[in-house]
Order: sequence, then C-alpha cells, then structure tokens
Amino acid sequence: MTYVVISIILGLASWCIPIVNINKDNKKMRNTEKYIIVSFSFCLLAIYTQILLMKSYGEKWTLIVDAMDALNLVIPIFIVATIILNIIFVRKQYKS
Repeated sequence: MTYVVISIILGLASWCIPIVNINKDNKKMRNTEKYIIVSFSFCLLAIYTQILLMKSYGEKWTLIVDAMDALNLVIPIFIVATIILNIIFVRKQYKS
C-alpha cells in the first residue's frame, strides 16, 4: 500500500513542477533545466516505485499479470504527459 501512495505522490509532483512554473512570471525564472530534471526524476521514481510494487507481490503471479496490463497503458500516458508539460514550460520560458 505504501508503494502505491508514494508512486501517486511522486507522479503528481512530476506534473505539478511544470504546471506551477508555467504560471510564474517568466522574467523571474532561472535554472529552467533544474526544474525539468527534477520533474523527470520524480517521473522515473514513480515508475520505479511501481516496479518495486511488482517485486513485493512475490509469487502471486495473477496479481502481477493483472497489474502489468494496467501499467502497460498508464505508464506511457504518464511519460507523454510529463514530456508535454515540460515542453510547454520550456516554450513559455524561452518565448519571453
């Protein structure tokens, strides 16, 4: 259960960083690269937490198979959404 909560928190953090920074004043923003690196790091940690969750299932193969079907859909969407949010953040940053 803790893996699920940690994964959700890390995933939301990876999306919140670019969303919050998109709404900030561009002239005051510095170190855009750091924000992007932190956002992708949270994304990777959320995915890794899901892998740890799979490992904790142990010999319960039916749980692993059921979870893998869902993760095959959710993880690519999560990665693409993180990339799009960071691209929007960078384009807004360098537009001004």
